[in-house]
Amino acid sequence: MPMIYADIGSAVTKLAVGGRTAMQESRVALDPQNSSCVLAVGERARRLLNTTAVYPVRGGRVANIELAAIMLRRMTLELINRRSVFGVSLKLVLPQCAPDMQRLAAVETAKAAGFRRVSVKDALMAAATGAGVDIDAPRATMIADLGRDKLAVGVCANGGLICSSIFNVGSDNVDRAIQSYFAREYGLLVGARTAENVKLSLHLPHITAVGRSIEDGSPKKTAVRSSEIRSAIQPVCSSIAHELTEALNSAPPDAAADICDNGIVMAGGRSLL
Repeated sequence: MPMIYADIGSAVTKLAVGGRTAMQESRVALDPQNSSCVLAVGERARRLLNTTAVYPVRGGRVANIELAAIMLRRMTLELINRRSVFGVSLKLVLPQCAPDMQRLAAVETAKAAGFRRVSVKDALMAAATGAGVDIDAPRATMIADLGRDKLAVGVCANGGLICSSIFNVGSDNVDRAIQSYFAREYGLLVGARTAENVKLSLHLPHITAVGRSIEDGSPKKTAVRSSEIRSAIQPVCSSIAHELTEALNSAPPDAAADICDNGIVMAGGRSLL
């Protein structure tokens, strides 16, 4: 009986089974003439034109259980190449510190998708294991999982979590800071996708952004130095560092001493920033 591991996030949904993995955007395309008709999910939904785009997971939690269930089922069937999820077990990867309603909504989504055997695995422990951390060691290690909307932080030792917390800050804050910077300094309106591309190009000396002029609405292209963008997003990065400090303050003194020696392990795709 196959076991599927699923991480349903605001940005992407990640699935893993038997050494195979899949990662697709958490997106659903609806027929504009019939909102109950789901045309595609994931990357296929992005490529379809003349459709209504819906994001069933927002703010780190399931906002639409019905659409999220359809998205999860179709992505799973595509990964395991089957026509049904009958007999397939699902293990949801969720932070232990997430609110109970958020965890309940995720479980209900899995059951609505057709999975009869649903269990939950702590996301921070899974991230630590995937990063190569010896979670059974007596020395404490801090793991920080940065996503689109949330920052989950935990301290693990002896095979379990000593403490964990979750904060409302993520890479979306970085994208909004970039959009605000272009509007304020260059009179340029850029979309979320352009802001995301700019963020991923910070390793380049110069970055070109295309958007719409605030003055007359005409298309406009602007080239900026990456150092300007780094200065613009510095307040958000400082906020993330502040939340990490708050999480460190809640750890026992002995654990904090270990963390000072070992450092912090960053996980999640947004941690590449």
